[in-house]
Amino acid sequence: MKRFNDRLILIKLKGGLEMVTVVPAYGPQVGCEEEKEAYLMDLEGLIEEVLEDEKLLLIGGDLNGHVGRESNGYDGST
Repeated sequence: MKRFNDRLILIKLKGGLEMVTVVPAYGPQVGCEEEKEAYLMDLEGLIEEVLEDEKLLLIGGDLNGHVGRESNGYDGST
């Protein structure tokens, strides 16, 4: 595992004869142009570290979001 920054991590997993590289990526919000440019450069550098014979799994998205149209219905209690 290699942590690049708060937004990018590279994780290598060996399964049998294959090596899989997993990259969880959390991009900047809309409107953060300077931060977005730096993020994309970092992501490109990270992907360049993946060897040609490895499989690459890139996981991205708004992982803090909610599912469905309404954001209500969950009050945090257990």
